[in-house]
Amino acid sequence: MPSAIADRRQPLVPSFAVKLNDKPLANDIGLWIVSVVVEDELNYPSMFTLQLISKEDERGTDAWTDDPRLQLGARVELSMGYAGAALDTLISGEITGLEPTFSVGGPPTLVVRGYDRRNRLNGVRRYRRFPKAKDSDIARQVCKDLVDIEPTDSRVEHDGIVQKQQTDLDFLIDRASHSGFELAMTGTKLLFRPIANKTPAVATLKLSDDLLEFRPRLSLQPVTEVVSVAWDPKQKAPIIASATADSIAAMDDKKLGAKVAAGVIGGAVEKLPGTPVASQAEANQLAVGKLTSAALKYIKADGTARGRTDLRAGTVIELKGLGKTFDGSYYIKSAVHRYSPRAGYLTDFQAERNAS
Repeated sequence: MPSAIADRRQPLVPSFAVKLNDKPLANDIGLWIVSVVVEDELNYPSMFTLQLISKEDERGTDAWTDDPRLQLGARVELSMGYAGAALDTLISGEITGLEPTFSVGGPPTLVVRGYDRRNRLNGVRRYRRFPKAKDSDIARQVCKDLVDIEPTDSRVEHDGIVQKQQTDLDFLIDRASHSGFELAMTGTKLLFRPIANKTPAVATLKLSDDLLEFRPRLSLQPVTEVVSVAWDPKQKAPIIASATADSIAAMDDKKLGAKVAAGVIGGAVEKLPGTPVASQAEANQLAVGKLTSAALKYIKADGTARGRTDLRAGTVIELKGLGKTFDGSYYIKSAVHRYSPRAGYLTDFQAERNAS
């Protein structure tokens, strides 16, 4: 559990630390870092940037761009927090780009950019077949030799799944969506797991305390039911599965957005005709997964908090001080941790919720 949270009994002194190839970053580089950003994402690779300013006695960025330590593929571990407390690691990744800026109006700078190891899945496009396998088994095969993975058993076996000229990442995102799963990252390990919006809250934020700004958008949920329709060639019969609002759990046991919509506009059924499925269990899983994802769009929000390392993509937070409708649990879809000497440490986040 992250521990690098601001202690109000002490001065708030934001801090960060960088390891390069498993060693603390040397001061001859670290002292010239003027900006640190970590963009933490679900499904897609999380990104980090380090912005370095040229040394006082240098007129260019040669000292950085020619430094063998800042080479493509170098391992980077980036942590943030506050002075006087242990810092928490926000991302473990590798350098994928160097972006210098040359200017006559100011000192040259260099942005060091990199991603977590999901980026290794975002390479060549492949065509291959996976006969008789569960999505969790497929994920394990796809990630072999690329990324360490810890898949949750998806239980339903599929017949003849094809990766059709897709990158491994795009293919896994498709398979995750099919099963109501997601791709989350912890350290250097990929989690292939069910959407985790019903897990316990990792933090409670209050307005005018750690929560500085919050902008929720509640909108009428357009889908109240998802129906999957396919054909079973062996049985020569249709396979039909339906997921309704009763199929998914409302966050905080409040009223599901789909049920609110049903009372306003009646039933709004989204059909998935012709979706290839091989069994009734697969059709059921597909329908529930699609409705679970759609239901989370009932409340979409973005906010800014005092820098907190426990605000991570794929976690639930509890917000208070927003009134009856908007108080409660929110599922973080992305979080941007940013540090600069002038602004300090702030965390921007985007979150969703399926009930009010």
